[in-house]
Amino acid sequence: MKKIISPSKIQRLLKESNLYCSAGKLTEAKHIYQDLLKIVPSHPDVLGNLGTIELQFGNTELGVNYLKKSISINLNQHIFLTNLGNGLIDLDRSEEAIYYFDIALKIAPKSPNILYSKARALKSLKKYNESIEAYKDAIHIDPKNYHIYMDLAYLYNILEKFDLS
Repeated sequence: MKKIISPSKIQRLLKESNLYCSAGKLTEAKHIYQDLLKIVPSHPDVLGNLGTIELQFGNTELGVNYLKKSISINLNQHIFLTNLGNGLIDLDRSEEAIYYFDIALKIAPKSPNILYSKARALKSLKKYNESIEAYKDAIHIDPKNYHIYMDLAYLYNILEKFDLS
């Protein structure tokens, strides 16, 4: 017989695992999420956070699978959608990644992180003009993010537009 755990205990474990994540203690957080997954196998936050941790540990395929399950339950999660897209880029599935970035942008249209990630996916597909536009949109929102400038300069360098890089 399955042990029944109260919703308040589940919330406490979610909070505890989030604190571990914030402190950089991903292994501890992962163990809690794995335990929670046995209790609430369809909890979108458990699936999404476990997927994100798996991506950080380099278990990309597993992370992508958890993230897909999470968003199949609750599509309105732009952070998990973005993490899923980034995992798909790592798996050389950039076309699919762009699909998820576009959904995330409908939820959070002013997110420089989503635009930056989408630009990376477009660049990997050699859709350079679209990638440049996405980088520029991200810079417009977050003009102090040097990562965006560095990637844009690298792209201009590839295109031999040295004056722009």
